[in-house]
Amino acid sequence: EDEGSQSDRLLKLELDELSLADELQRTALSVRPFTSLPFANPYLELATRQSSQLQSSMKDMLQVIPCIIKGLSISPDNVELWNRLTDVFAQVYFLQDDMDCSMKSTFQRFEVASCTPRLRCLYSQAKVLNLMRQAALRQSIKAPTEDLAKLARQWFERRLDLLILMMMRRRYVKSDVKLLLRRGQHLAKSLLWFLLKCTDYGEVLTYTAEVLHEAPAAEDWLHLATLGSHSQPLLRFRTEGAIPPAYLWYLPYVVGRIEWKLYKLQGGPADALGKVLGYLNDACQVEKTSRDQQQALAVEGLVPKMTPRKHQASDFTYGVCEPWFRLQKLRVQLCLKGDEGWPWAATQPFGYTCESQNETVADAIQGLDACVIFDKSYQQKVDLLKASIELHFKEWDNASQWVTRLFTGINDSWKAVVGHSHDPWLTQERRRRKEEQEKLRAVFICLGLYKGLLQECLPGAQVSVPTDLKAFSRLEASFKETSHGMQSLGYVHPGHRTKVQQEIRTLTERNATAQGQALQEMTSKLASYATRVVDLSDNFRSFTALLLMRALREGCSSMAKAGLGRANQRKVPERPSLDWRMFQTFTHFCEDCENTWGIEVKEMRQEIEKVQDSVVMAAMRLYKYTFAAANLTPTQGRQVPRFSDAKAFLETFTA
Repeated sequence: EDEGSQSDRLLKLELDELSLADELQRTALSVRPFTSLPFANPYLELATRQSSQLQSSMKDMLQVIPCIIKGLSISPDNVELWNRLTDVFAQVYFLQDDMDCSMKSTFQRFEVASCTPRLRCLYSQAKVLNLMRQAALRQSIKAPTEDLAKLARQWFERRLDLLILMMMRRRYVKSDVKLLLRRGQHLAKSLLWFLLKCTDYGEVLTYTAEVLHEAPAAEDWLHLATLGSHSQPLLRFRTEGAIPPAYLWYLPYVVGRIEWKLYKLQGGPADALGKVLGYLNDACQVEKTSRDQQQALAVEGLVPKMTPRKHQASDFTYGVCEPWFRLQKLRVQLCLKGDEGWPWAATQPFGYTCESQNETVADAIQGLDACVIFDKSYQQKVDLLKASIELHFKEWDNASQWVTRLFTGINDSWKAVVGHSHDPWLTQERRRRKEEQEKLRAVFICLGLYKGLLQECLPGAQVSVPTDLKAFSRLEASFKETSHGMQSLGYVHPGHRTKVQQEIRTLTERNATAQGQALQEMTSKLASYATRVVDLSDNFRSFTALLLMRALREGCSSMAKAGLGRANQRKVPERPSLDWRMFQTFTHFCEDCENTWGIEVKEMRQEIEKVQDSVVMAAMRLYKYTFAAANLTPTQGRQVPRFSDAKAFLETFTA
């Protein structure tokens, strides 16, 4: 299906929905009032006051709905009550999504899955109410009886609300993600076309003006465009003495983001990357124009002075770094694709002309650092991106430092912020699912660095540290108990201890390479974070601890198995890759896990036993090697050593 026929199909679907919504709106307005009052509708003021003072709980939100419904039963044609009802249902939908996210398992949170019946019902109700308000505004715009600019802005913001609902809905669509992205693209382009033709921001959208010639929307937009002129647009957001809405940059931004998602899903010509970059650059220019206007007003003392954000807070700075950050992030991603991507990234330089891949990456990093200077809440995202760059180029020198910086943000707890806003980015930024996705991505980057160090230190060894959810689930399904040979770990003859200790010390000295030291530091930090991040009342933090435990178990197992089965001419087993310091780290980690969680949590108990099994395997490897290297014969013992034997072996040779 070509782009023209697809646009016609989406336009027909949009008009059909608006037609049905118009019928529902007419039916609702035809209902006779429940009663007539000799005074003003008391529920109007009450609903307005309650909905403007909403708190962060679902209970507070739901108390407003009966009040609004009672008001509509008395005044079914009251526009303000219909607007309040639409906003409240949309906010309840967002809150329910946060609640579902907190209750579901991690796999259900972040995989595309069917939503619950409650969430589906709330989405349908919020969407229908939004379309009903659009239908009513559509009729008013065709035959305006009041300020046309006011009506146009109301419809503009209602369309933004619908776009938010669609972008949230795509998380639960299994069958046809492309269709929902196409619908979101169609809606966003119609709003962008309106911003281009009917407002005073048209001259700022230079790339959009080149590629968006026809209106991808209903005939109402064409009607609105003919009402203004180039010198007198319908909506003047840049009017002297007024601050333009902070969300205008979102329209080219979301079009660019959807273009990028569609490109990753279905591929396309190389110039598709130019479209993504062009729209994101337009978003940056719109944000800059709005910010410059706000700064000019601040100089005159008409508005408060804009200051950089020093930390994550509920109130957002007027100048938003998101389009700038996303543009530079995309440039980095294109550079990591190699020769195919970096020439496109070089077409949108931040500071200077880029003539190579390394120059383009350095220029993009400079832009990312500028975002952090203006808005400190982007520090975690920028650190995550820089760590992924070092992971891609296999730079392990600062791996341990990146783990420390990334886990600083992972430990922060999520805080809900409630209140309706027509700002799409502000609404999406508050979602728990989005914030936890960023944190989970940071965890997997840390584990990617850990896996890379293991592969660097253990060439040829099989390393199964999970770096995504699928790898995590495969490890869970494939784990099997390990049977050990007939050895004794709990007892070492006093006459043998000096020789064995010398071999242990020699082993540690031989493993003291730069990569080995970095691996030791990272293992210690991950073990520390696994016991500190846990919170059994928080599913996400508990899962993070479980994920770290599984990664450490695989790391211990990989180090214990590396070179297993090989022997030199003296018939001494191959020197273990896991030295004494690492063995101490893993053994103490198992003890800390027992002290942190105990045995009452079944899932944690099972994972502790798996980690202990890997530690026992490592202890066996050290035990066999040191005795063989010292020309000693180990004492025979029980068939399967236990973790207590591994601890006794550690205590025997720990001064």
